Amino acid sequence: SVRLKRQATYSRQRENSISSLYALSRDIAAVDNLDAVIACIVSNVSNTLDGQVLVLLPNEKAQLVLRKDSGCNNFYNDNELAVASWVYERGQKAGKGTETLGGAAALYLPLITEQGTHGVLGICFNETVAQFDAERIRLLEAFTRLAAMAINRVKLAEQARESLALVES
Repeated sequence: SVRLKRQATYSRQRENSISSLYALSRDIAAVDNLDAVIACIVSNVSNTLDGQVLVLLPNEKAQLVLRKDSGCNNFYNDNELAVASWVYERGQKAGKGTETLGGAAALYLPLITEQGTHGVLGICFNETVAQFDAERIRLLEAFTRLAAMAINRVKLAEQARESLALVES
């Protein structure tokens, strides 16, 4: 009986995870501008994983800047930016709940595709226990892969439009 209850709970969690990933992919496929894509990412991740979320992207000088947050980024400061920069430079997750820079207030994951690291997603879970939940971490990693692909897609589309404009002029 206990095993069946655990299996049912696990099945519901998996179903919710798949639904959340589908919702994010549907939402980001419908937009073709970077700010709208980032807003979809922050909103979906924040609502699904119950945490404060932010996305940092590099500027022209390859320095990370905050592009969007879920509105409650009271944890974000220079120390958190240093952790996010470490993540961006090395392409590895770090921060709360990890062995690397675990004193941070949030967990930071790189937004990586085959073309490189496009930015960093940070989340400060509202529940203390949540950051150690393996299923949530797997879902968060899936969100970051999907987010990275969407950001890369938008950047490539912008480059294509700029190239076409140059050719036409």
